[in-house]
Amino acid sequence: MLKLRHLLAIFIPAILIIVAVFFVRIIQYQPLYPKQSAGSQKNITDFTIPIFSTDPVLGDRQAPATLIVFSDLGCALCREEFSIWQKILKTYPKKFKIIWKALPVTQIPYDTRLANSYAYCANEQKNL
Repeated sequence: MLKLRHLLAIFIPAILIIVAVFFVRIIQYQPLYPKQSAGSQKNITDFTIPIFSTDPVLGDRQAPATLIVFSDLGCALCREEFSIWQKILKTYPKKFKIIWKALPVTQIPYDTRLANSYAYCANEQKNL
């Protein structure tokens, strides 16, 4: 009987502390994605991508249509995508320009952040 009293003396305060902590966390809870009313949603046309004069441009700079491409120099699928860009530029030489934006996501086997910054430097030197 003595052991039971000692166990209750230890576990009851521990359980009360745990319940109090959970209660405080439930009160502090904020949803990760709060619900938005229909009137408060942003219009999708409000989204803009900044285009800088230092961004590499493939094709005619005066072309009426612009493709903004986010790619990584270390990505195999981005390499395949580059051949599609070349076909588009050969088929429609005066209709499209492609603005390349670096998106360095590849980290294995090598981190490509430095290679992407080198590409911007080469573009500034007109070597791209």
